[in-house]
Amino acid sequence: MLIVNQTIEYKVNENEIKKIKNEIKAKREACHQNKLTNIRIELTEKQKRLNDINQQKGASNWLTSYPLEDSGFDLNKQQFWDGIRIRYGWELPNLPATCGCGASLDFQHSMSCKKGGFIGIRHNDLRDLFGNLLKEICNDTEIEPKMLPLTGEVLNQVTATRGDESRLDIRARGFWCNGQQAFFDIRVFDPNAKRYLTSTIEKSYITNEKEKKRKYNERVLQVEHGTFTPLVFSLYGGSSREASIFVSKLAETLSIKRNSSKSVVINWIRTKVSFALLKSCLLCLRGSRSLRRNIVKTDEMIYATSELSKIQT
Repeated sequence: MLIVNQTIEYKVNENEIKKIKNEIKAKREACHQNKLTNIRIELTEKQKRLNDINQQKGASNWLTSYPLEDSGFDLNKQQFWDGIRIRYGWELPNLPATCGCGASLDFQHSMSCKKGGFIGIRHNDLRDLFGNLLKEICNDTEIEPKMLPLTGEVLNQVTATRGDESRLDIRARGFWCNGQQAFFDIRVFDPNAKRYLTSTIEKSYITNEKEKKRKYNERVLQVEHGTFTPLVFSLYGGSSREASIFVSKLAETLSIKRNSSKSVVINWIRTKVSFALLKSCLLCLRGSRSLRRNIVKTDEMIYATSELSKIQT
């Protein structure tokens, strides 16, 4: 009716439109929440925990984004269905009976087995992603910076790192405030690992943040005179409170640099993180951990190879 009856003198009431939009959004969210409540009644405790994990910001970005190959937002058929099965806790088909380390292979074991170096790759993918984004906005940025050695400083934390070769993941000058060095260290954890099953998802994030801070925070403050921020992510794509604040600040600065809106940039960053974590998890799951055998050539093998080459020529 407003469109039919409006005249040249009619003015759009922006506040009224905003109010209507908020009411529609609130009704839609209430409807979704009501459906979710009814569904959760029939779920097991394991399924409820997975549902809580998948509701976190960033955990579903890989599933709702366009498959843009140039941005790395593409998956093949097996990767897509593996991602769906991991998301809902379904059985994963065609897995080897045993891992390369000799243990029985299932999803939980593949996410923690250090054989093959895939756990390190999962960490390094995020380190390189954030390092490159920080280089775009901070002139003085370094990957895996070596910490200044201790020269008589006393650290009260028992678990604080004290080695001369200690390193953090990223250093960026001027990220939080001009001229000050900001240090970051990344951790990716499995919220369904045994040590976290008795804790809530939020408490698991806090536990990992505190562990990182006990290790690095005091030394960064006293020796480096900088700030330390632990960047904790679950392997499903969610992030801790401090990591979320970091991503928000990073998106805000990048949006100014790229002349784009913050909402677009922060969604792009979360999607990049989501795909990086998913692909690294699939590598842990499907990647080969078997030993590479170095074949020692005997005199007979060398002679046979030379004779074969003569015949072929």
